[in-house]
Amino acid sequence: MPRKADEFDVATSIDIWKTIVGVQQHFNDIGWRIRSLAITALTFALGATFFGYLNAKSVNVGTWTFNPSVFVPVLGLSIWALFWFADGIWYHRLLRGAQKAAGPIEDALKAHGIDAGLSTAITEASHEKWFGREMNSTRKLNIFYGSGTGILLLVALGVFALTLNWEVVLGSVQPTGTPSPAP
Repeated sequence: MPRKADEFDVATSIDIWKTIVGVQQHFNDIGWRIRSLAITALTFALGATFFGYLNAKSVNVGTWTFNPSVFVPVLGLSIWALFWFADGIWYHRLLRGAQKAAGPIEDALKAHGIDAGLSTAITEASHEKWFGREMNSTRKLNIFYGSGTGILLLVALGVFALTLNWEVVLGSVQPTGTPSPAP
């Protein structure tokens, strides 16, 4: 006998909920794989930068003389941005969509005495305060990628500052009281 449209089918709802949780696990797994590869790329960029810093000869560009390894973290930053795009803009949004889909199913099951609030509980736990500021998965993701960005920028600036020919940039600085050489 066919069911009425307004009847609630517990078994079907549980199957739908299981599928949604499986989709969440899938997108979460993809996100962590992307972050793992991003850390590998970050480590490679830092290692290649320091290897280049120790082994590359300085180059001249106009009046500037510096170590070309300064470009490795710049390239690493471009790759890092691609990882952030794939993770944060692409898959993380799909994970959030799967979480939003779970909420109504979990509420309906709860109304029928079945506590299937895993997705809702994970979301609530994700929003706990951290250093006095409410966190969520998107904010944590941006902190992760922002930290990598900061590391790459600091390394690029550090290598540039350590290898730049400052005498050319600042000019020949003579201590006070020291006569300038005769022309």
